[in-house]
Amino acid sequence: MNIKISKKNYLVLKEFAVKKNFFMNKNIILVLLIFLIQLSAYFWLTHDRLTTPPSIASQGDEVIKFSSPMCYECQELEKVFEEVFPDYNSDITLRKIDVTKRDNKVQALIKEYNVQLVPTTVFKNQDGTITRRIEGIIQPKILENYLKELING
Repeated sequence: MNIKISKKNYLVLKEFAVKKNFFMNKNIILVLLIFLIQLSAYFWLTHDRLTTPPSIASQGDEVIKFSSPMCYECQELEKVFEEVFPDYNSDITLRKIDVTKRDNKVQALIKEYNVQLVPTTVFKNQDGTITRRIEGIIQPKILENYLKELING
């Protein structure tokens, strides 16, 4: 079956197809533009404006404990620290970092110490060198040995 179309009708159909493609392309561009605006707004709002993460300055040996109040292991580790750490309180500084806080300093510290899960405990000597990094809970005797090792160098 052959359908014959007059030249006039052909031109009308061709013009319609061109207009339809133009509007179709315009809609695609509009959708992409809206998506890109939202994506750039997300990155702009969540981007950490600090160029270098602020380290925690300390005068001596320190232990940095990253935890979350909703984490069971973090709560258990807190009990271990409450049991063991008072004996070393005068020699070692203990910093507790709540990873659920959304401020720039906490997020920068999480990046700096590459915290992937909680609890994470970082042991730093007087020079600021990380001597040990532990993910998970620490038994009381082991924590005590780590703290003695940190003090004795």
